[in-house]
Amino acid sequence: MTKRTLLVLAPTVLGALIAGVYVLGIFAEVPDAPMPEAPTPVIEEPAEGIPSPSATPVLATHETVQDPVRVLEAPQTATLIVEGTTLPIASPEGTSIEDAMEGLKASGALSYEVRSFAGLGQMVEEIQGKANTSDYYWILHVNGKKSATGISATRIRSGDVIEWKYEKKY
Repeated sequence: MTKRTLLVLAPTVLGALIAGVYVLGIFAEVPDAPMPEAPTPVIEEPAEGIPSPSATPVLATHETVQDPVRVLEAPQTATLIVEGTTLPIASPEGTSIEDAMEGLKASGALSYEVRSFAGLGQMVEEIQGKANTSDYYWILHVNGKKSATGISATRIRSGDVIEWKYEKKY
């Protein structure tokens, strides 16, 4: 019976064995203990006519993909309605309305302007070119109810209907 060194695994197995013995030597605090030699991994020749899977050289290959980039659209999470125009929101659940609106703004589907108030967050001042006045404001509604929180604090849940209504000041 002949023995061959398994060239692919030998460095890995040998390194692991040496590292393990070294670590054991440190933690065991054996003074000047000689390090035993790690056994060399071997493969026995298979019976005649039967190939050994571990002795058979394997060539790693890769396939070339014809169209490697495929853009997947995120599924619609919620709906934004502004003056009768419905815009699908494809943002993950838990995203703030502000972040979802920024995504729509970046895509060119929505234009709006905000004003920041310290401690309160953002107030929408204008949507699609229509600005707040002394009598009318953009009011945020979520699922048919006026929102008690602003766009930076309100989080989207799947199926939400978010609507901006231009309403008379309360």
